[in-house]
Amino acid sequence: MKGTAEPDDEGERLEYALILYGKKRFLESALFFEKALANDASLADDLARSNRYNAACTAVLAAANGADDPAVWRGRALQWLRVDLAARQAAGKVDSLAHWKEDPDFKSVRDEVAALPAGEREAWKELWSDLDKAIAPQ
Repeated sequence: MKGTAEPDDEGERLEYALILYGKKRFLESALFFEKALANDASLADDLARSNRYNAACTAVLAAANGADDPAVWRGRALQWLRVDLAARQAAGKVDSLAHWKEDPDFKSVRDEVAALPAGEREAWKELWSDLDKAIAPQ
């Protein structure tokens, strides 16, 4: 955790990411998530563990808490959420999606979307609209 050792594998890298998230070290957590998911796509696709979703949480929080290039981190989060939404819809696992609308980690890109730069605002509004459609009763 001092930054002097590398995790043994990508699973351990995810564990570090979760520990850093718990310590509110969001940028470091997001970096660990990003690297783990890039190095092992199966971890990103593991819907049961919600790794991609958790990565998006940390990226949004990193952006909201002073990370350099906050738009870059919000963009990564948006991309991860878009892919996760599509994967959950394809797998018929939309029951967990309602939580996205209440998760406080996304406050800055959901409840305060109007404060985002214009170039990002519409993309986030579109995500939340697509989410509403996905969880709407059929």
